[in-house]
Amino acid sequence: DAAISDLILDLRYNGGGLISTTEVLADYLGGYVADGEVFSKTRYNSNHTDQNRTTSFINRLNSLNLSRLIVVASRGTASASELIINGLSPHVEVTIIGDSTYGKPVGQVAFDFCTKRLRPTAFETVNALDEGGYFDGLPVDCPAADNLNVAVGADNDPNIVAGLAYLANGACPVAAAGQSKPAGQAFAKDLQVTPSSHWVYSRAL
Repeated sequence: DAAISDLILDLRYNGGGLISTTEVLADYLGGYVADGEVFSKTRYNSNHTDQNRTTSFINRLNSLNLSRLIVVASRGTASASELIINGLSPHVEVTIIGDSTYGKPVGQVAFDFCTKRLRPTAFETVNALDEGGYFDGLPVDCPAADNLNVAVGADNDPNIVAGLAYLANGACPVAAAGQSKPAGQAFAKDLQVTPSSHWVYSRAL
């Protein structure tokens, strides 16, 4: 009802989760402006090309007429969260605030083996321009500190300040641009010390 065209999406602690949930979120963000266009392509290896698929945007009730998307990210932003960023980038202006992302442009499938459930990495995802492979993370556009002494999303949250300033001026704030290593980076990376801790932590989305 407010005809929102600019949005700040905070994914700084979101390590990913179900791609099906990501696709619904993508529809609400990009379905109006990119209805029927490609959101993502899922690619398996040469032995399983029959499982490859392409997902297109759907214009859902309440999909936004989005022009600019600000994503607050950290080194803990991974997998399905990165898919949102990469998949929307060809269709709307996407700006990453905070820090570069983790770097997980791949996904797992699950199958049972004896008494265990295995989740091997089995496919990669790319966007409409076939862009993917960001194993070093999606690069930050406007670095900003993640101050853990400030409530997430508060008016004085450095990431929100930087995001609003970018929307207002089209440029990174001087204070944000001068921040070479966000304060929360070490904290975010500590959450992913081992693959097992990353997997538990990656179910948020």
